[in-house]
Amino acid sequence: MRAISILALMLCLAYPAWGELSQGDLERIGELMDRKLEPLKIAVTRLEGKLSGLEGKMDGLEQRMEGLEKTVDAFRKEMGARIREVNARMEALDAKMVSKQWFLTMWVTITLMILAVP
Repeated sequence: MRAISILALMLCLAYPAWGELSQGDLERIGELMDRKLEPLKIAVTRLEGKLSGLEGKMDGLEQRMEGLEKTVDAFRKEMGARIREVNARMEALDAKMVSKQWFLTMWVTITLMILAVP
């Protein structure tokens, strides 16, 4: 393999014309590359079109998300207010229950004291 590489290098040095490309060769290579790259150019163009369409959809989705965030924030505030209201009512009911319980205990105690004295 090494010998083949050395031989190829020596031939290239011995015949410099083989290593040079003419203008016609360059044009053919350019045309060949253009033909081979044409499908890629078309595919890239299609992808760019699809990407711009997706960007438009993303903008629409971002606007919807902002609207949903505002709605969720308003819902959270409303639910927080309702929870605070319910907690206040529960505390008031607890206070009433405690006062009723103390009132009942007081009357039972007084009644027992009256009955126990004689």
